[in-house]
Amino acid sequence: MRTSQILQLRGKYLYFFRFQYPIDWINSDDHEEIELVFINADSEQDALEWGNCIAERFIEELLIIRNVALRKIVFSGFIWAKPNHIFTEAEKEESKDLQVVDNGEYPNWNFERNK
Repeated sequence: MRTSQILQLRGKYLYFFRFQYPIDWINSDDHEEIELVFINADSEQDALEWGNCIAERFIEELLIIRNVALRKIVFSGFIWAKPNHIFTEAEKEESKDLQVVDNGEYPNWNFERNK
């Protein structure tokens, strides 16, 4: 059974979000921060909605930790329906270490790794 089939059977959806710090945007730097999390949900729509909540909270907490005074950073987020078509073999192995949360649960973030 393929990875994407296993994910769908278990109700896991791979949520991907990315954002850019304002200083990078001002300096025309294309660098983006990217985060991934698996979400157990009843549907892709439920996973997407909860993933957007996760992204908003992640960014808010990151800004507080980094002492950045902003009201909001815009992000984009989506569900990867078929991650095995995107991941290389090495990335598939690394994806086993991604956090898995239930709908309504936040991941445990380690902001130190992103300094």
